[in-house]
Amino acid sequence: MDPGFRAVCIFSAYMLLAAGLSTRLIYLLSTQARRRARRLAADGKSKGLHAGRRGPLFGILTMISLATTWYYMFAFFATSYRAWAAHRGIMASDHPYGAQLALWLKESSLFKEAWGTALDTPGRLWWTQQIFSFTTAWSIFLGFEGESNQFSVSF
Repeated sequence: MDPGFRAVCIFSAYMLLAAGLSTRLIYLLSTQARRRARRLAADGKSKGLHAGRRGPLFGILTMISLATTWYYMFAFFATSYRAWAAHRGIMASDHPYGAQLALWLKESSLFKEAWGTALDTPGRLWWTQQIFSFTTAWSIFLGFEGESNQFSVSF
């Protein structure tokens, strides 16, 4: 099997898996939020910010987060491709954008490039640390909060 074709298959499978899991998670979260809101309404419990409002808010924030992440991920792919093409002497006008996709994927190490970009300057390093610290803390909080509220998402 051609290594370039293999790289395209791996990249495509990764992107499809990420999109599929994101879609499934949004579906599960919205379904669970609706069930919880109905259960609370049936029990007559409504204190503070009603769960019926938290679910949609969490869903909207999730979709904004996913959209932002995917936007910057594709922007990084485009930047990586353009840098690779310039290094190889390929002009965008000579070839349709993405015509050399297999060769680019074969010759690029996107994970290393992404980390190199994220840690390139002190400012980027600081922001990367802040994002990862917040994400870690938020994940732990959600884990404990979900455990105490019997909130679970099963695939």
